[in-house]
Amino acid sequence: MLAKRRQMDPHDRESVADSAAKILLAHSLFEKSQHIACYFSTEEEFDTAPIIRDILQAQKRCYLPVLLPEKSLCFSAFKRGDELKLNRYSILEPVNSDVFPAEKLDLVLLPLVAFDLEGRRLGMGGGYYDRTFSFKKTSQKQGPFLLGIGFEDQRVESLSSDIWDVNLDGVLTGHRLIILNRHTLLAGPKYEN
Repeated sequence: MLAKRRQMDPHDRESVADSAAKILLAHSLFEKSQHIACYFSTEEEFDTAPIIRDILQAQKRCYLPVLLPEKSLCFSAFKRGDELKLNRYSILEPVNSDVFPAEKLDLVLLPLVAFDLEGRRLGMGGGYYDRTFSFKKTSQKQGPFLLGIGFEDQRVESLSSDIWDVNLDGVLTGHRLIILNRHTLLAGPKYEN
């Protein structure tokens, strides 16, 4: 899957990223979300720049992940012009300490290597997102809507899962936004129809 992702044409990457941003922007999930976490993509990942741009232009609160020593994440507020630094994986993260609680986020966009339509996600193997959102497995509250971002050809028939894995609630590609867990979408006042 990583090799397939690396082989994508740069022009196609840009086109798909713009298309995905338009799909997200038009969806009620984006409209109803105020506190949105995204991430700065690496060269091979799905390009998140158009989505981050749209979050900021819509005057919603944007947060980016910051690595913590215990192999989990916190989310720092991000605005244009904020100082950034490279973390140990050479991914940009905010320098500021304006941290927002993960459980209070409305929408979280996650990177992925592969996904299936049962909500299982294959990441890079560090388990950072699973540790950070493990409360979703035990809490009465659904917490944020976890939306994986990937290319259509990253979809596989089925992925295995471990007890600590936290499933996605949906997936965004350059062609569509797939809701996998409608219960999370409708839970709480911010997502009521």
